[in-house]
Amino acid sequence: MTLRHLHAFVTVFKEGSITAAAEKLHVSQPAVSLAIRELEDFFGIKLFDRISRKLFATPEGKKIYDYSTRILTLFNEMNTVSETLKQQSTIRLGTGLTIGKLVIPKLVKKYLDENKDVNLLVTVNDSRTIEQKIINHDLDLGIMQGTYSNPENFRRRVFQVSPLVVVCNKNNPLTKKKSLTLFDLMSEKFLLSEKDSDTRVAAENLFLSNNIHISPIWESTCDIALIKAVEEGLGITILPLNYVNALISKRITMLNVKGLDLKRYVNIVYLKQKHLSPAILHFIEFCINYSSENFNETSYPAN
Repeated sequence: MTLRHLHAFVTVFKEGSITAAAEKLHVSQPAVSLAIRELEDFFGIKLFDRISRKLFATPEGKKIYDYSTRILTLFNEMNTVSETLKQQSTIRLGTGLTIGKLVIPKLVKKYLDENKDVNLLVTVNDSRTIEQKIINHDLDLGIMQGTYSNPENFRRRVFQVSPLVVVCNKNNPLTKKKSLTLFDLMSEKFLLSEKDSDTRVAAENLFLSNNIHISPIWESTCDIALIKAVEEGLGITILPLNYVNALISKRITMLNVKGLDLKRYVNIVYLKQKHLSPAILHFIEFCINYSSENFNETSYPAN
């Protein structure tokens, strides 16, 4: 049974004639007769009685008619809704805590100013939560440092690239030295991002490759909290340059450390099997263009 069968049946019921129904549907009479016969075979009941060359719906046919009209009405409503959905697309975006505060608000404002017909929903949370929401199909895509559990399930587009820099309080004795190496940082108290974050892993791997072990006294999922702790002189931290530039204060400074040649990548991520609507694809390209225009890598001054 198909919608074609229901259309033929409902039209015959209303017109009371195979001939009239065929004319209205712009098909041949045999095609309408076949549709009615196939529908009767499908249900195993008689839908019409032919009396004096006229068609009269059977009691069973009348009940089937009621259901048929409801089905066709729902189908038409679904078509109408689908057209509305095409015109008003929804994008569900997830992002991390720091980038959600420093970057996403201006990006979203600019995007919505240019795309008023798109419903953009934003969730700001820690990266693990965002990743799980993408896996559960609660979010379409995320702007985040990396993925933790199953990276092979994701596709990535680079959103931001930023050098990692060492940040300390301006009263730290390290600021007095003309030249610094990684070994000059060994005795410092480290304030680092959460374990397994891209920034943390990159920094720890670099120190380990130089036989230096660092054990942070402070861990945080929020880069802003790390900057505030550095302001109070609690230790030093390693953060992306673009975040430091956005959060810089008179109480902290960046150190030019020889051998610290690391970069932090923020990616647009989504599931490999995810169907990307035209609106989502356009949004991804918008984000990449926005980033290239607003987040150019800049060098930081020597001490």
